[in-house]
Amino acid sequence: ELFRWMTVLRVFDDKALKLQRQGRIGTYASSLGQEACTVGSAYALQTQDWTFPAFREHGVFFVRGTPLVKVLQYWGGDERGSQAENGVNCFPVSIPVGSQPLHAVGCAIAIKIKKKDAVAVGYFGDGGTSEGDTLEAMNWAGVFQAPVILICQNNQFAISEPRSLQTHAETIAQKAIGFGFEGLQ
Repeated sequence: ELFRWMTVLRVFDDKALKLQRQGRIGTYASSLGQEACTVGSAYALQTQDWTFPAFREHGVFFVRGTPLVKVLQYWGGDERGSQAENGVNCFPVSIPVGSQPLHAVGCAIAIKIKKKDAVAVGYFGDGGTSEGDTLEAMNWAGVFQAPVILICQNNQFAISEPRSLQTHAETIAQKAIGFGFEGLQ
């Protein structure tokens, strides 16, 4: 099942990138090389869990039950692509770098207050760890011990800057320690 979803994502990504290059859809962020992380993490979740994908997490949508056509509609500028499917706790893509952790932590705090059996998952790239929004979200996650999982897709490049120019930390995961929660790499 996991391999099938990763294959679907790879084929989708190739087709969507070609459509973007032809001018048939708008901006499109490729997920090439990130299939296992998005598919695997989404597959591990329960129906009641919430996801807050960034712009390369197409696999999260697919595994959670969003039809492929809706993802294409989104990138094509059709507002119907942002409408969540009934029973699919997957928020639409948030484009600003590092904004996804804010949404995920806010949701996780609500989950905790309401005493629900769920988690929120926020996805972001390594460049997001240089954004104040992400750092504020991580601080709140630690302070409130929110039921949140923050997944950093570290592809070693933040848009146009290599990771070495984004942070002097040895790893991205060790940043979690300063905020009071566990970071794994």
